[in-house]
Amino acid sequence: MTGRVGDRGRTIGGNRAGRSEPVVVATPHGLLRGLRRDGVDVHRRVPYAAPPVGRLRFAAPAPPASWTGIRQAASASTRAIQPLPPPVRAARLVGPRGRYGEDCLTVDVVAPAGSAADTAAGRPGRPVLVWVHGGAYRTGGAADYDGAPLARLGDLVVVTVNYRLGAFGFLDVADAIGLDPADSRFPGNVGVRDVLAALAWVRAAIAAFGGDPARVTVAGESAGAGLVTSLLLSPAARGLFAGVIAQSGAPTMNTEREDAAAAAREFLLALGAGPENAARVLGTAPPSRVLAAMRRVNALRPDGLPFRPWFDGDLLPVSAAAARSAPTLAVPLLIGTNRDEHRLFSVLRQAVVPRTRERIAVMLVAEQGAPRASAILRSYPDDAAGLSDLGTHGVFTMPAVHLADRHSGVAPTYRYRFDFGTSRLGLGAFHAIDLMFVFDSPRVLGRALFGSPAPARDALADRVKRHWVQFVRTGSPGGDWPGGDWPRYDTPRRATRLLDVADSVADDPEGDRRRVWHGVEVPVP
Repeated sequence: MTGRVGDRGRTIGGNRAGRSEPVVVATPHGLLRGLRRDGVDVHRRVPYAAPPVGRLRFAAPAPPASWTGIRQAASASTRAIQPLPPPVRAARLVGPRGRYGEDCLTVDVVAPAGSAADTAAGRPGRPVLVWVHGGAYRTGGAADYDGAPLARLGDLVVVTVNYRLGAFGFLDVADAIGLDPADSRFPGNVGVRDVLAALAWVRAAIAAFGGDPARVTVAGESAGAGLVTSLLLSPAARGLFAGVIAQSGAPTMNTEREDAAAAAREFLLALGAGPENAARVLGTAPPSRVLAAMRRVNALRPDGLPFRPWFDGDLLPVSAAAARSAPTLAVPLLIGTNRDEHRLFSVLRQAVVPRTRERIAVMLVAEQGAPRASAILRSYPDDAAGLSDLGTHGVFTMPAVHLADRHSGVAPTYRYRFDFGTSRLGLGAFHAIDLMFVFDSPRVLGRALFGSPAPARDALADRVKRHWVQFVRTGSPGGDWPGGDWPRYDTPRRATRLLDVADSVADDPEGDRRRVWHGVEVPVP
């Protein structure tokens, strides 16, 4: 199997050096010329919607225009407007960053070589994996993820999606300034609408690349997992996918409508706009000015997510309480978290979620009252290990467990916990470490976190990829290879696969603390 963690100097979003040749596919909107290299056909910057510029900046995604001639699809895709990329030294760890711009509603498509010709000749299409990136709803892009190893291993078509981020994607203008909900300039939750539009494009166009529109799995990590699990609650998503993979995210990452409106008012104030001129200023402000206002709002809301999906009563349920009782779409779900998620934020001081015991305590008291908050806090020692478990369980683990509990009564559900970690900086199995085992990790990052290559680590990466591919192909991550069995998750057993140097299956591995958190879902502030 190809594509081991940190091997061969490959970077996320790049291909191994090798001879390439042009390859053309005929899509419903026109001809695209991509590249064939190392056994895969790659088409980048494929539009799934019209550029969200001018009057479309905050509007729902519009259908893409058709074109004549052959459109070039070989260069790296444009990431959505977002905060500045990391310094050059840090960028070496995460791979090349590429371009940023508002013309970002595109996908990258990677398919086994010749897939398009196969379907054109009448042969069955291949299963499709649609990947929605994370990044706290404010950073990231499709080009950060190289779908080639998964496409080669699983004979899959892999689609990675760009969507609007930050205030461009998650600004509740209508509620902030009292607009008519039917005002098409600001329908709200346009980042969610972008992902739905990308999935609709896949349904209509993926056969042109060799994919089967009836066998689509949508997957995401962190904010991406928050988005794809929210789609489980959205009637608008019905029929767009046949399975979901959620890595370290749940609908508790969404916020209430009132909070979204408050954040939007703070943003408009920072932008220098009021109700009387908000529409004009929002439509004409240069991206740099929008980013500056976003930074001011982030400073007002440390350890939180000011720009994110909200429960709107339209695409999503009307509130978090309604979401907890809403039916989920009846498709298989693979969901999990990492054992030490919170350490990315507490150790590296990333201001995304509450980072201290005191901040978590304030959040718990505000949501649950002092008696219940005290009962939860008593279950975690007041030390570094206790903080790691408390933050991990409150923000990531328990929301995933609660969703798995509910969904397991609707459709096949499978749960994992990623336990393999690094000893560097005491990070352990931190938030996003699993990405380096599903996709290829850059060599520099692999060395920084793990040191020299290790066969056991590479073997784990191979197993993770095989399980993910098996889920996309069959709706179950279990395989018929030695040690590949993966039992379904249900209550009260709660069978969970622990991914580590040696994998195992444990029943209800956080049982004592899960019982303390029963009925408690605390949204990320």
